[in-house]
Amino acid sequence: MDCDVAAAGEKFINDTYRICDEKELKGLGDCHYEFQPSVMPTMQSLVGDQIDFYSQYDLTQPDGSVQTQLRWCQGRVLYVSNGKIYVCLVLDCITSLSKQ
Repeated sequence: MDCDVAAAGEKFINDTYRICDEKELKGLGDCHYEFQPSVMPTMQSLVGDQIDFYSQYDLTQPDGSVQTQLRWCQGRVLYVSNGKIYVCLVLDCITSLSKQ
């Protein structure tokens, strides 16, 4: 199972770089990418910061099937432990319900 997760993560990263390269060849940029710092911040320096992150979710469909989707999430970094970032998510239920 861990091998499958690692392979999926590697495919995601490779696909992301491929798409960015294709867009760059067309002269298309990404404002979010352009605003990223050139040096990655240390994980510990992110504690207390509000961040956006892309995460994978398994969503149950009306027919009972499960569909895996990638979604952007926002949250505040609570702490870092053993090289992992733990984030507190605050869901705006009213906004989420109104979009269904």
